[in-house]
Amino acid sequence: MAAAEDGQPSRHPYAYADAVPAPVAFVVGAAVAAVRLACLLLGALVYVACARVKAPRIGLTRLAMCCFGVLPGLLAVDDRREKSDAAETPIVVLAPHHGLLEGLFAAYYFDARPMMMRTFAKLPVIGAIVRANGALLVELKRHKKGSSVAPADAKPSAAARQALATHAADYKGGRPVAVLPEGTTHNGASLLKFFEGAFKPLAPVQPVCVRFSGCVDGSFCGTLISHLARLLSAPYQRMTVTILPATRPLDGEDASAFAARVRAEMAAELGVPLSSYDAKSLNAEYVARRRRRPG
Repeated sequence: MAAAEDGQPSRHPYAYADAVPAPVAFVVGAAVAAVRLACLLLGALVYVACARVKAPRIGLTRLAMCCFGVLPGLLAVDDRREKSDAAETPIVVLAPHHGLLEGLFAAYYFDARPMMMRTFAKLPVIGAIVRANGALLVELKRHKKGSSVAPADAKPSAAARQALATHAADYKGGRPVAVLPEGTTHNGASLLKFFEGAFKPLAPVQPVCVRFSGCVDGSFCGTLISHLARLLSAPYQRMTVTILPATRPLDGEDASAFAARVRAEMAAELGVPLSSYDAKSLNAEYVARRRRRPG
């Protein structure tokens, strides 16, 4: 168990909640995973060729979500935006950050350019989609090949921060940038502390609350391979999204206070506690536990 900021216990951010044991799902879903991988590969090839055209770009992104279990009828969106929000919000913030699907949803629903971990851009199929979509890639300072968990210090490079600030200043409608402000992945049982990068421009942000349910927890709480295997092998992932009205900075509010206010509003909507963890402390604890394991 982990403590929330109010002192109440909550499920640890890296604890899976599987209704069906994952090994059983992997065996049963092996054939399904093979078919989904083939569809992803075909879709990626078409996507790269059509990425500059909105309609096929949106459709193929939805196909990728289907391949990861969010089948037709399993995506529910409660859109509470005001009419003017889309034209006035250059940055979409999504939480909790379970894994790959939030970035795909942002690209599908908002036609957003996702700010994503560079890890995903290196994948043979998903990487082609990410790069063709013009994603802003996050440099992970402690990311090493073979890392067993989404690393901490997921801070954008100076170029990415500058690109985000320039995007916010120049935004006149069109494609927003999607940011995952927690900076690392977890199971969504609580809301980690937000990095301030998405809030530094002091521009309106679009909060998006994400929930998942399914027989297998598809969250990225271990290796990248296990995350992809969970998504590809599970029969389905039910994705429920609540899009809150755009949030604007208050007079005299700095980026830290703005981020904290948005985080509190999203946690209240999700009905989850505010975690005492941030990305850095969560990863540090994970690494320390692994070092203590025998063998």
